[in-house]
Amino acid sequence: MPLILIFFMNKFKQLGLNDLLLKAIEDMGFESPSEVQEKAIPVLLDQDTDMVALAQTGTGKTAAFGFPLIQKIDAGDRTTQGLILSPTRELCLQITNELKNYSKYVKGLNVVAIYGGASITAQASDVRKGAQIVVATPGRMQDMINRGMVNISRINYCVLDEADEMLNMGFYEDITSILSHTPKEKNTWLFSATMPKEVATIARKFMHAPEEITVGAKNSGRIPYNTNTTWSTDGTDTWRSSGLPMLIPIFFRWYSAEPNGIRKTLPKNLSKTGIMQLHCTGT
Repeated sequence: MPLILIFFMNKFKQLGLNDLLLKAIEDMGFESPSEVQEKAIPVLLDQDTDMVALAQTGTGKTAAFGFPLIQKIDAGDRTTQGLILSPTRELCLQITNELKNYSKYVKGLNVVAIYGGASITAQASDVRKGAQIVVATPGRMQDMINRGMVNISRINYCVLDEADEMLNMGFYEDITSILSHTPKEKNTWLFSATMPKEVATIARKFMHAPEEITVGAKNSGRIPYNTNTTWSTDGTDTWRSSGLPMLIPIFFRWYSAEPNGIRKTLPKNLSKTGIMQLHCTGT
């Protein structure tokens, strides 16, 4: 093994990851842990704690919660021990595939995706066969709970990924209902790019003295609101401010700016083709 790869593997090993995960990491060609992984993984491995982690999409959050979750799951127990809620079908499937890659050397560990647009009976059957980790969209999970198709009363870990996005999409009631079916003594790990009041409410209601980590500036996911500033996009969901010489990626369907505490919400799917501009003139 090249010396540089050994160095990077040692960095992952220093986080506390076991040999099975390190072998999968080597296969995937991960070079070094990201900041959110360096901050979250040792805490989640060493402590039975709740966590609130603020970090943008694309910073390696899935591995930040996925590696500790896989290492803590008892693969010999086929009951559902971990639940991950994500806002969209696409992200649900992405997380599921990544967790399967991470756990490829963990014998007996099964990860099942639950989402709308596919057979609910087939998904329920997959869970009944033994799924230690379930990755789900809130709407489909709530539907399966209502039908008695899934039991999450014994889970040890619950992950809320892209929590602000889920709430922006109107899943607050589903999320609170789902969490009410889980044991109080579980660990809840909340990952979000921003901390609007709805996310803070979830944290206060369902979490106990959570560890907090932040990657980048707190709430940096919001569009900076500048008086008389024009934001423009070329249709790629990347916006350029006339007042700032930089590109700011938009990761959510909805975005908010709060000039002087007044909440302003930008419309959904502002641009699909061509050039579009948003001119901010508030004070």
